[in-house]
Amino acid sequence: MVEKLVTTVLAPGRVNLIGEHTDYTGGLVLPMAIDRATTIVGRSQPGRVTLVSDDEPAAAEMPIDVAEPEQLEPSWARYVGGVVAELRPTAGFAGRVSTTIPIGAGLSSSAALELAVALALGHTGSPVDLALMCQRAEQRASGVPCGIMDQLCIAAAEEGFATLIDCRSLDIEARAYRRATVGVRSSRPRRRAEHDAPITARGTCPSSTSRCRYPSPARPARRRRSCRSCRSPAARRRGRAGAAAHRSTAAAS
Repeated sequence: MVEKLVTTVLAPGRVNLIGEHTDYTGGLVLPMAIDRATTIVGRSQPGRVTLVSDDEPAAAEMPIDVAEPEQLEPSWARYVGGVVAELRPTAGFAGRVSTTIPIGAGLSSSAALELAVALALGHTGSPVDLALMCQRAEQRASGVPCGIMDQLCIAAAEEGFATLIDCRSLDIEARAYRRATVGVRSSRPRRRAEHDAPITARGTCPSSTSRCRYPSPARPARRRRSCRSCRSPAARRRGRAGAAAHRSTAAAS
């Protein structure tokens, strides 16, 4: 009897406490993991990645040398394909995706899927390396210039802690919180227009940080003053958030 390896990976969603739009302007964010996650269960196969989803009628399927993940159908396959194109695995994978993260509710279901796919395909690098690769995968697959917060929080967060991230240096610090004081409520799916927020904010945030005299990646640090003096509401906003990824492999005959 031939023993087959079954791989199970899990990547949680995230919620943000402080730091909206500051991840792609080189600022600080404070996300944390939530108790909702995406799970992939499956085994390796030669040459192709094939995933079926409990939430999608059509499978995501592609060769391991996929060249244009942004052209894949159905649309959720583009996030899988972005990871495959960036990771370039030597073997494929066949499995099933399930999630308890509300899709499209701003809890990073796409980032959780990306990290779970990367782990299922055998990524073994550091949390920072994993997050950077999945950030590139999402940008490539969706065309949205997303920041690093979602992927890095999911890759590095610890249970019982929020994750303070310096998005310029990518330094990470775990901050303890009282579980009873943190709650998440999502009562509606995200509107389609909200997916364009990073594109719009990429253009407006540098000017807002300039008014606040907060240092941005494009300019050196200067003396800071209170953001209350800014007239732009966009300059006052903060947010987004986090979690951690786990991997286990079990033998099944």
